[in-house]
Amino acid sequence: MKKRRISPEEFISKVNAELPRMPGYVHGMCVFLYPDGVDAAYASGYDVHPKSALTRGVVGYAASQVLFYFDVNPQISRVP
Repeated sequence: MKKRRISPEEFISKVNAELPRMPGYVHGMCVFLYPDGVDAAYASGYDVHPKSALTRGVVGYAASQVLFYFDVNPQISRVP
């Protein structure tokens, strides 16, 4: 099955929409393009808020769910 390509902005939107359905989700968790405030042309990746191991785990799970169905073009990854 060929995956539909989505932009980094669409990826961020889909991950944020998926977050409330994830185990361990806490109100206020979100993902955003990094550095904060840039568009996809200047983004070097994405980051999470709040910065915690729990948030990284929940976002990682949500991101994997989105990436199962979509390819992100250009590809971005979570900043360390």
